[in-house]
Amino acid sequence: MHSLTSYTAKKCNELLDRSGGFWEHESYDRLVRDWNELHRIVQYTLQNPVKAGLCARWQDWKWTYTKPEYNDFD
Repeated sequence: MHSLTSYTAKKCNELLDRSGGFWEHESYDRLVRDWNELHRIVQYTLQNPVKAGLCARWQDWKWTYTKPEYNDFD
């Protein structure tokens, strides 16, 4: 995981013409292992603004975007 975050941080900084730290320190990084795990993680993330009382449905959250194949989480 360190290799991936190091590489992506470097590339993102290059694209954004900046330097320094890019990612927040994470205490729990891991690769997504299969479709079921991805489904669970995406659903969890989509529901965050709903659970926080910021909208009634995840689709109503202004900043939500998912690939069409992920939109079966209703």
